[in-house]
Amino acid sequence: MKHTHLLAAFSGFVAVMLMSAQAAQDAVRTSPSANAAAGVLTGSVSNTATRNLLEGARVEVPALGIAALTDNTGRFVITGVPAGTHEVVASYIGLDPSRAQVTVTAGQRAVRDFDLSTGIYTLDAFKVTGEREGDAAASRHSGTPTTLRTSWRWIPSAISPT
Repeated sequence: MKHTHLLAAFSGFVAVMLMSAQAAQDAVRTSPSANAAAGVLTGSVSNTATRNLLEGARVEVPALGIAALTDNTGRFVITGVPAGTHEVVASYIGLDPSRAQVTVTAGQRAVRDFDLSTGIYTLDAFKVTGEREGDAAASRHSGTPTTLRTSWRWIPSAISPT
């Protein structure tokens, strides 16, 4: 009997807390001042090399702790962004992140598209060198038939993104 009352009291407490939390969220969502002070950020994320829109790219406003993933068409929507200028970061696995300053106006939609690339697509020139082993050069000049054994090494020179 005692446990039943305790369980009922606890259940009632949880129900009241959940209703209070839901009421507070509803008040924030429907508050004219909260909606008036926020805007919407939309756009798309694409791969510069392939020109394809990217599904599953992450777009975030790090200072605010809000983010969204792009849909299957490469587009994103972030609602409830406070008015002002914010740094927005778009990222995708295997590509370099892109950062941009975006100004959001209260009650308006700000559009920012991102084109992501990576240093893998742009390489500097590299040099190929060869070496001979032993006395292969001397025996070739002497006129006696010799099998030349050559080894090759690839030596990249300053491979870096541009």
